[in-house]
Amino acid sequence: NNNNNNNNNNNNNDTDDDEYEYLRHMDRPTLADVMKHNHGTLQLQPMGHVQSIYRLCVGTPRQGLLAPHARGRIHLSNKDAVQGLEGYSHVWILFVFHLNTLPRRRTKVPLKIAPPA
Repeated sequence: NNNNNNNNNNNNNDTDDDEYEYLRHMDRPTLADVMKHNHGTLQLQPMGHVQSIYRLCVGTPRQGLLAPHARGRIHLSNKDAVQGLEGYSHVWILFVFHLNTLPRRRTKVPLKIAPPA
């Protein structure tokens, strides 16, 4: 299965080059340029997943420094994605709550994480 993922990643790199061809003429393209080209949307692709001892939000510490036993681990699906990272002092990790439940009815109220009970 890992071989299939690696092959897919290699194929995606070729199409990514073509996909961003319109940026090559720009001196310093920005994320805003990409979004403008994509009609205001930003497409994200997962680089991995986080593993933690907590399965649900209930009981998960809000401030990790106050719970030193609350360790997590990031498992990368493509190690090449962080190539050159050692040249930076900090990293911002963006995440999506992919197990968050959706409301039964469509609503304009944004989804929220319930506070601990």
